[in-house]
Amino acid sequence: MRLLDSEIEEMYRFVELKTGACHQGRFRKDIILTNVQRLMLQESTKTWSEMVERSKSNTAVMDRLLTAITIHTTSWFREAPHLDYLTKWLETHYEKYTREKLRVWTAACSTGEESYSFAMVLETFRQKNPRFDYEIKGTDIDPISVRRASRCIFTSDQIHSIPAAFQSHLWIGSGRTKGLFTLDPEIRSRVKFDTWNLDSGTFPNNKQLWDIIICRNVLIYFDQECVKRITQRFCESVSENGLMILGHSETLPQSPEGFSFHGNSIYARGKHSAILNSNSAMREKQAPKILIIDDSKSVRLTIAKELSRKGFTVVEAISPAEATAVIRRESVDAVTLDLNMLEPNDGFKWLAAARRENFNQPVIIVTDARPDEADNIFKALESGAQDYIQKSFLAGHSDELSSRLLGLIEASQSALLPTSRSIATATPNTVLTDPVSCEAIVIGSSTGGPEALSQLLEDIASKNARLPPVIIVQHISPNFALAFSKRLAHLSGLKLANFAPQTKLESGHLYMSPGDQHIALRRTGRDLTIELQDGPQLSGHRPSVDFLFESAARANAQTLAILLTGMGKDGANGMLALKKQKNSTCIAQDQATSVVYGMPREAVRLGAVDYSASVQEIRNIVISSTPLQSQVPLIKKRSA
Repeated sequence: MRLLDSEIEEMYRFVELKTGACHQGRFRKDIILTNVQRLMLQESTKTWSEMVERSKSNTAVMDRLLTAITIHTTSWFREAPHLDYLTKWLETHYEKYTREKLRVWTAACSTGEESYSFAMVLETFRQKNPRFDYEIKGTDIDPISVRRASRCIFTSDQIHSIPAAFQSHLWIGSGRTKGLFTLDPEIRSRVKFDTWNLDSGTFPNNKQLWDIIICRNVLIYFDQECVKRITQRFCESVSENGLMILGHSETLPQSPEGFSFHGNSIYARGKHSAILNSNSAMREKQAPKILIIDDSKSVRLTIAKELSRKGFTVVEAISPAEATAVIRRESVDAVTLDLNMLEPNDGFKWLAAARRENFNQPVIIVTDARPDEADNIFKALESGAQDYIQKSFLAGHSDELSSRLLGLIEASQSALLPTSRSIATATPNTVLTDPVSCEAIVIGSSTGGPEALSQLLEDIASKNARLPPVIIVQHISPNFALAFSKRLAHLSGLKLANFAPQTKLESGHLYMSPGDQHIALRRTGRDLTIELQDGPQLSGHRPSVDFLFESAARANAQTLAILLTGMGKDGANGMLALKKQKNSTCIAQDQATSVVYGMPREAVRLGAVDYSASVQEIRNIVISSTPLQSQVPLIKKRSA
């Protein structure tokens, strides 16, 4: 079923009229178009006009059409800093909610994972503080999603996304409900759902105020005027000392009147406690300023438009010389940098010069380098850049650049801060003195990983002739994955292994995915074997660190597991699975040496880490490690 161009434009006008969303760029439009054409095929309608008329006369069809024209992206416990902040905020404001219920609104909740994630945090707090109570209202424009959220039944493959500390709230199915789970009745009784259009002009329970309003990664679908209307109504609906929490990529240009900015797109109304004020990571600040360095006017315009729409302040430079002049006359929070401008490697030369002049702000390489130019990107990442994105990737993932910039800015601003009390107490030892014997060294990394891996593994083969096999998952473009693995093998002196069915792990070898595939360990007799696997992304990635670590746990592999710098939480649940096996040593890179203390931080928060250490300390541990021949019997005896 294909629509005419005129029908497609009519459909997009219908979308904006029904949802208020302004879908810019081909990526989201293509998703909606595909969904609508699929629905028309199911409903045997031949034209867009016929589809609209059918929906007007049939409520069920209208529900399915609303599902088709809305974007559903949700997951459990995403943007963990919001949940950590909520716990601290509860400790400060607890007394008030022993007299009245804490009222929370999760707007645009989709199928409920976000609402229930916050509910599990609140329920955990309630169980420790029985006088405390809460209620959550989840709303979404899509009635089908709302009905699914109200059912509170999810598939068991999602459990790995829920931190172990909260899994006691899950009721796991058996028999006819095997493969499913729900939440305990205490949570379900406090979380209710309803359909609601954010741009309808009024808000649910408009006469009552909400203590917390959560609307994350939704406003990016609206134009600026609509965002202003919605956030203004949010502000009017938040109680004194209450919170408005937006998505990480939705920081407002300035704090609304009467609100203070507490970092991570969190806004607090009115008075706020000295405890929260003392955390300078949450202090009020202006919109981040980004310097865009690119000689292409169209590229600068595209990036500037997208970042401005997300609330960033933007300044542009057409050349390295102009960029140098900008950073000498004004402060910027981060830079996007094209490597190839008027001359090849112009960007690389500028970066090296800027770092020599003590310019320390985060830099993301935004370029269209070919796979054969991968070395230039790796050199830049090892010489002062924190991350890179291909220009072609931005066309279909417009939120990615703003999300990474915010993550890097927040990480750089918190780098000089002391580690938070919750992390410090959760981290056990910081020094490992005894050599580690293991069957394999498994390593996961993301943002900042190329530089950390280079420091960790440089010339490692000459330092330890009997180094256990090294398996690495680095989040990297599939186009550059093979080039990076070859570079790392050359740098380390390890032999880069070729994958074949049931490849046996060998000492002194390096194993990395050459592209868009997961890596899995298997137990074959007494041996550990390795293989590449297709399949869906796990924790938002393929290859995924969680996939590798969890496969090692299933194989009962005795590993030295290392989680390096990176944004997000990939690898944290997998490391917890290894920790529970009690035969692996689990190490996370410390905050001081991490470009982004995201993945290591999440592992520490889950209690999955034995040791936190700098890259150099981890290197010393790796150098002293020795290969261990598996002691797993061919036939396991059942325990009595």
